Amino acid sequence: SPKNLTKPPSGIQEIFQSQTVEIASEDIKILRPSDRTLAMTSAPVTGHKGGYLGRLCVFRDVSLERKAVHSQGVFISMVSHELRTPLTSLTGFIELALDGAGGPLDENVARLLRIARSNGERLSRLVSDILEVTRLETGHLALEPVPLDVREVVRDLVESMSAEFDKRRQTLSTDLQAVMPFAWADRQRTAQIIANLLTNAYRYTPDGGSVTISARSESDQVIVTVTDTGLGIP
Repeated sequence: SPKNLTKPPSGIQEIFQSQTVEIASEDIKILRPSDRTLAMTSAPVTGHKGGYLGRLCVFRDVSLERKAVHSQGVFISMVSHELRTPLTSLTGFIELALDGAGGPLDENVARLLRIARSNGERLSRLVSDILEVTRLETGHLALEPVPLDVREVVRDLVESMSAEFDKRRQTLSTDLQAVMPFAWADRQRTAQIIANLLTNAYRYTPDGGSVTISARSESDQVIVTVTDTGLGIP
């Protein structure tokens, strides 16, 4: 009954008014006789002559599943908050050291601290990404596209991740087009995607192998490619 619903099911009304929607899914929140969430799946029903007769609906009680998802989101938020505090402190002290608060720095020491700062910032972003898994599942993931120099993103990643390749005695090289247009993209997400590709590359490339990251413009696109001498992924 509509009076038992928390709000008018506008999505359901649209489904029933349309004869062209094949398979539709919708969550329905009801208040009485008990507070429950039902997952509705519906499909059109036609007569033997192809005429539209209505829709067949199947309802499944997903109250416990939805509560579990909510609890998971609360847990992730708590853990992420606890991780952010020491990470913020860590990168803050690195910044102080780079600013000379502890005395003059040798250039080699400064370079290592800059790499540590970059990786600390990347770890902070990854912690934030854990939170955004929940936003992704609910369709609330936010992107902030800007005019982006992809070559700059690649250079920053190569510098911050070079230590991992050195450990495996792997050669990491770049092949960047000299002049490229800016891409309209989210800087953080773009860096995350390329970092994931590079991480897969050094994990699945034998010691002594090589990894190359290239970037070029083609038509109205900027194309980034990571190639390696490893096993490959089907």
